[in-house]
Amino acid sequence: DEIDTLTNLNKIEYLPGLFIESVKLEGEHYIIKCMEISTKQKVYIRASVIYCCLGAISTSKIVLSMSNKKNGLPLLSTPGGSFFIFSYRKFHKENHKILSSKSFAGKLDDRNYEGNIFPFSKNLVCTYFGELLGGFLNFLFGKLIFSKLFIANIYFDSDMSNSKITYESDALKINSKTTTILRQYFKKVTKVIRKEFFSRGLLVIPFSCKLLLPGQDIHYGGSIPMKKNPETNQCNFNGELKGFKNFYISDASSMPFLASKGQSFNAMVNSYYIASKSVSPLE
Repeated sequence: DEIDTLTNLNKIEYLPGLFIESVKLEGEHYIIKCMEISTKQKVYIRASVIYCCLGAISTSKIVLSMSNKKNGLPLLSTPGGSFFIFSYRKFHKENHKILSSKSFAGKLDDRNYEGNIFPFSKNLVCTYFGELLGGFLNFLFGKLIFSKLFIANIYFDSDMSNSKITYESDALKINSKTTTILRQYFKKVTKVIRKEFFSRGLLVIPFSCKLLLPGQDIHYGGSIPMKKNPETNQCNFNGELKGFKNFYISDASSMPFLASKGQSFNAMVNSYYIASKSVSPLE
């Protein structure tokens, strides 16, 4: 809707269907090399100011190719885990729509965690067992078992993530690993959650707790963070990339920290903040 409104006001020219391959600084201008997706034709755009909002992975690729740094970038994520819950009291009798969830949050050892509880719906049963078998199992055990079964996701702050993104020889690589600190903290948190949930009529099913593998966490960012004294591949507090005048990182890549929650709203605020520093309001 926002793009349509701007287009109708003749304030911008919207160019759909272009894949951005690279950005190069030539003199005081940037040359954006694109490919028209349907025709494979090369398109070059000359720009004096760029607001890069491609998402953390694509933005990191563009910046790494511009700076020619081979040591890579730290890639922040919100590491998480999951577990199954069985409701033995009234929780399962409450109204839980398929796409709705119940949230929970807490703090332990000065670290935050947040999560959501989703009903084990017919859709989930079919995801695990296939459409045909899942539908049959749901018909047999839906009211008896699955209506009392829930799945929970839990996420942690980005300072517990350990990922790195590199770009060499036109190949983008992400190296990640689960740290010992994260494993230990996950065990401590699930122990606290078990007690709290049990008091509320929810039984965390034994052996169902597992950490998500790197890459299964749902949020990325912080690869080109804003810093007071930025270095190469970092931004100042206006979101401007170090060494590249008028090149702004306006997505989650420039966020120096990701909280243990969904980042959509935070990323939108970050984009608005960076744009408001340098763009005059439309008349």
